[in-house]
Amino acid sequence: MYKCSNLTVMGLNSFAFLIRNESHRGCNCSDPGFQDSSSGPSMPVQDTMAAIEILFLTISLLPNSICVYEFWNKDRLKNTGHSDSASGTIVQAHSIHRTRSSTYLSFLLLCAGDIILAVNQILILIIQQILEKMGFIQIWVEHQQFTSLITLTQFANFILILSSGLICCKNYTMCLIMLTRAEVIFYPIQRGSCFDFLRRRSIFKKVAWSVYLVLMALTFGVRSFAVVFAICDDKKFENQLLLDINFIFWIQSAIPCILIILLATAISLQFRKDKKDYKKNFGNQQQSSLKARKKMNENATKASIIVAVVFIITQLPSVILTVLKSQNHVSVYLANLLKVIGTILNFFVFGSAFTQFKNKYFCLRWLKR
Repeated sequence: MYKCSNLTVMGLNSFAFLIRNESHRGCNCSDPGFQDSSSGPSMPVQDTMAAIEILFLTISLLPNSICVYEFWNKDRLKNTGHSDSASGTIVQAHSIHRTRSSTYLSFLLLCAGDIILAVNQILILIIQQILEKMGFIQIWVEHQQFTSLITLTQFANFILILSSGLICCKNYTMCLIMLTRAEVIFYPIQRGSCFDFLRRRSIFKKVAWSVYLVLMALTFGVRSFAVVFAICDDKKFENQLLLDINFIFWIQSAIPCILIILLATAISLQFRKDKKDYKKNFGNQQQSSLKARKKMNENATKASIIVAVVFIITQLPSVILTVLKSQNHVSVYLANLLKVIGTILNFFVFGSAFTQFKNKYFCLRWLKR
């Protein structure tokens, strides 16, 4: 008998405990295999894990919210401008906002996505706790049909589908960050490349939103069918469930991880080679402006590589759990917690690597107020 509870781990949905609970109640509990796979920690332990998860998600909201707020505020000043009382001319904001690189924009998109994703996942955990405490998650399977008591469960399923799409978009945002950095490393300004459009902010926004919309549409379509059939144990629905498993595993996690590993490796090798060539050709005889530009590029490259390493470290446990088909609640919880910690670490990596970012967006600027 196909176990619907495999959807959560195989789909790599970070906070999909609700589907697991529903599928456990909907499956035939007399099946010995089902009883073995559903064993997990007691309710107090699960409540504690959920509370810790909500705490880390709330903590992750703070730095990301500060970053997005500062970005939005500076962008608004740039677009509107302000008049200079002495000369009467319109003074635009700092030139950095007119020439902000796609690496900065990618990271700010990542912060905004993390905020939406964190709020979404907090809602999933809270709704799950409410339903369990009130005893409203009850599913009956009679003659291969199921009935839900309240519409709150259906709302939670919709949030679950939305969470899958947001996780998918977040992972591909990391791919965009690495791709823009690779374009700068392999094709400097004087050479040019087919990916030169990534440096243009307006075009980059259109490309990013197009990718996000396509990913969200695909994820919504596949996961919607899976949620509809998730509680059923009929063999005829096995193909739909396997489609969801394969789609979420490959499109949402495996392919982004592979792309990021390849791009990070190529960037590291090329960066090391360019650094040796630059030192050999110029040595210490270079202008201060060239030194500053070189230092800024080095910091951006190092930060991108570190963010990629953090992403891989926090994503690999989920991939390993999927390959091993683990059903352990604690291991899935720890893998989810790693992803949240990775979100927090990304902000501090960029804050420590970019002096400009530290002065404009980092928490230290707020502490000085």
